[in-house]
Amino acid sequence: MKNTIKYLFVVVLISTFNHAVAQKNDGPFGVQMGMSLEEIKSNLPKEAEYHEENESMFSYHAPSSVEIIDGGYFFMTTSETGLCRVAGMTKETDRESSVVSTYNILKKALTDKYGKPKIIENNANKSLGLIPALSMERAIHGSFWGDKLPGDFKEIALEILPSTKFNTAKVRVLYDFKNSKKCFEIINNRRTQGL
Repeated sequence: MKNTIKYLFVVVLISTFNHAVAQKNDGPFGVQMGMSLEEIKSNLPKEAEYHEENESMFSYHAPSSVEIIDGGYFFMTTSETGLCRVAGMTKETDRESSVVSTYNILKKALTDKYGKPKIIENNANKSLGLIPALSMERAIHGSFWGDKLPGDFKEIALEILPSTKFNTAKVRVLYDFKNSKKCFEIINNRRTQGL
């Protein structure tokens, strides 16, 4: 099916690979709104080895990484819109100090690049640690950029999220482009086609 939703999941290797340097109006690795899957791949490390998981999923796994986003990147695209979302995630951890430190490093880097974010850091039950509170949906820890973003960005979100395993968390940075609303409409329509 030509109009298949395309996903690209990439675990990134060491940053010394030859890849495009992201400008202020670009997403990670210099990717931009509307890029095709092939254009996205051309911006990623040339040493990347892609495996077709199914007709719409491609992955690359590295044995180790020194990138702060060590859980990989996920690129969402449709044939109609091209690239509309990029998400980067860290690996899961049960160490609160580690996840908060990573979040703070990324928040500073994104603030330096895109300006002051809207910050929502709230733990409704301070007697719990942050990770258990996130797991119980009693906390939110995030920074959001949406006003006056350069280029084709709609929103950038940085969050500490609970993981699938209890008492673990990860950091996610999410780049939504201005075409994301149309992209998600297409994806949702395809997911519910058989109803």
